[in-house]
Amino acid sequence: MPTYRFDAVQWASQTGGIFVRLVDPGIFDGVGFGVTARDALADLRDRLEHAYEYDQPIVTPLTNLKRVRMKVAVRASYVVGNRVIPVQEPIPLRVDVIQADLDADRIHGFLPILGRVFQMERTETLRSVVERVVAQALERCDPAMIANALPPAEMQLIPFPVRIREGSPRRRFRFDELATVRSVADALTDPANRKQIPRALGSPTFHQDLAADLVKTSNNFVIVGAAGQGKTTQLLEAIGYTQSPQFLASVDQSPELIPAVDPNAPKLCRYWRTSAGRLIAGMKYLGQWEARVETIIAELGSVSGILIVDRLLDLLMTGGADETDSLAAFLLPYLQRGELRMICEATPAELDACRRLMPGFIDAFVERSVPEFNKSEAMEILRKILTPPPGNTTLQIAPELSDQLFQLVQRFEPDSVFPGAAVRLARDLLKGAVRSRASSLDGDDLIRFYRERTGLPDRFLRIDLPVTRQSLLSEFRASVIDQEPAIEAAADLVMRFKASLNDRQRPIAVMLFCGPTGVGKTELAQTLARCFFGHSERNRHDPGLIRLDMSEYTQFGSASRLLGIDGGEPSLLIRKVRQRAFRVILLDEFEKASPDLFDALMTLFDEGRLTDRYGRETSFRSTVILLTSNLGAGSGPSLGFATGTGGPDYVAAVRKAFRPEFFNRLDAIVPFAPLSPITVRRIAEKELAAIATREGIRDRHLTLHWHPAIIDRLTQIGFDLRFGARPMQRAIEREIVTPLANFLLTLPTLHHAHLTATLSPHSQVVFTL
Repeated sequence: MPTYRFDAVQWASQTGGIFVRLVDPGIFDGVGFGVTARDALADLRDRLEHAYEYDQPIVTPLTNLKRVRMKVAVRASYVVGNRVIPVQEPIPLRVDVIQADLDADRIHGFLPILGRVFQMERTETLRSVVERVVAQALERCDPAMIANALPPAEMQLIPFPVRIREGSPRRRFRFDELATVRSVADALTDPANRKQIPRALGSPTFHQDLAADLVKTSNNFVIVGAAGQGKTTQLLEAIGYTQSPQFLASVDQSPELIPAVDPNAPKLCRYWRTSAGRLIAGMKYLGQWEARVETIIAELGSVSGILIVDRLLDLLMTGGADETDSLAAFLLPYLQRGELRMICEATPAELDACRRLMPGFIDAFVERSVPEFNKSEAMEILRKILTPPPGNTTLQIAPELSDQLFQLVQRFEPDSVFPGAAVRLARDLLKGAVRSRASSLDGDDLIRFYRERTGLPDRFLRIDLPVTRQSLLSEFRASVIDQEPAIEAAADLVMRFKASLNDRQRPIAVMLFCGPTGVGKTELAQTLARCFFGHSERNRHDPGLIRLDMSEYTQFGSASRLLGIDGGEPSLLIRKVRQRAFRVILLDEFEKASPDLFDALMTLFDEGRLTDRYGRETSFRSTVILLTSNLGAGSGPSLGFATGTGGPDYVAAVRKAFRPEFFNRLDAIVPFAPLSPITVRRIAEKELAAIATREGIRDRHLTLHWHPAIIDRLTQIGFDLRFGARPMQRAIEREIVTPLANFLLTLPTLHHAHLTATLSPHSQVVFTL
């Protein structure tokens, strides 16, 4: 049993764990990973032994190894559809280079993080070669992707001896004959790839039936299930059955599906998982990706392999301008002739869209629907997950925690299906408790964890916590001055949501705020965002409000720009809602939007979701949608200050502006009255009180007292008949904050003092101690 001596590089992952990689991956391009360095070395050793039992290893002698860290400039770019938008400023990137001598004339180089190898003549400069290799590796990468290539804080070179057994039977198909497949896909029978995906949950009947079909037929399959239903884990569990000799002995395999290999040789991996993006990654020239895919098909055919694509929809969206010249169109003839076997995943809506866009492609697949879990099965699974990990004898988990978690997800995430959100929440909750070395895990811990994740306050998350309408009215009155109808409408909305009486198949609310400019419509929207979703410390600077100015969406076709419903990349609004579903969406000056946007939003208001032409759904059922408008504001007797006489008829103005089918989808028309002089004065007092909460005042422990003349001055200059109280904030910054800043900068050591603000004869604010 000879010993081969390799050189490896070892580093710690930013997310935990240790990586080990060979310096010369031309021998074997594999990475070892483990929780500790010992585990990572053992993992890489097993891979090398497995690879070289069947191929004669070629050891390239390397001498004078050393690690060099240099900084190179990388130009990032964004890919939007078929367009590549480069970033103007280059990004400095630190790169670790492993350098070694091959012979007297050549130098071997290796970039461990990027996995790139190069050889250079000694007459070349290392920096120029590294810059060229890094540019090729990070081509078409945006700044976030480039950030993943940052080197670790520490990286070390280590010797790596491996003993290889002799006399092992050789493979009929050599390892390198699957080189193209391995470059774009992961072997699902590889333990390193398998352990990245959690084990499947539920009954084994579906797994066994699918496994039997995989080994008995030559069909292509599409696994159909809602997002989060566990399509990938169910498929992997079925593939695990196909690797079991006991299971294979119990089914009759089709002879033509068995690879023609030496029966004494170990099995080759037949199941390779990839994505549409990986299949064409790095292909720039005409016909380049087609040639790669043909090579992949040939390599898989040599081992009776099956290609698994995680999203069927992506095959129709990738490769060309539309589905007619996409990957799906290219693969269809191979699927029909039986030269390629595939397994894909899709949601029911995506499958319907694919059938509408390219029915012939869907006809090449056999559908297998993932069974849904009933409540008793879901509870049993959650109880199994919410158990202390092996070896942890200190963590005590409350027996009722699984019931509370299931009810919480069912209540606040109505679109989620089991196991999806519930299992992710359970695993993350348990992982956090183990990481923090907690001694117990109960309902209070669950509430805190879910509050941080969603921003929902305890008043909603705790059933036993009472909420009174009067307390809500007081809370809203502290932010919005003298707008009683609007405040009462907001309080009623919170009460309905607290009592779980809102329609779970629609957004939490769709309300239209009508009134003059600068009377508190936006302020009430911000208050609602803080009330509903602004209680997460992690997102304390983002209370969950998305504000869009509809005057920017007046042109025809604005619906696709705002909602991204015409295909392609989703819009910014869609991406934000997918990232964090608990939001307040404020559509400001809605009456100015294009009419085609009204049609698109009617489905959103009615069903609480948007579906594009590719079947991709975005749920808005955990959002509060607020529209603001000035409709009817100019029809009353007073444009600015309220006069006490009859006000404008907002409902009539809205009915006149919008079609009946759109009007009927609004939950409420909330009127905002013009401001009275007393109201403007109270707004000025509120804004002055808010100055005391600013960091420069709070850190110095200062108290402020305002002379009544200052409030009178702000009431006069902070209100405009046309813009309402909008000028108030500018007036405070100009007349109050700037003189206060000048005063404090002249006394840098001032702390724990009382300041009095008065108005000079020239109407200037003066501060004194």
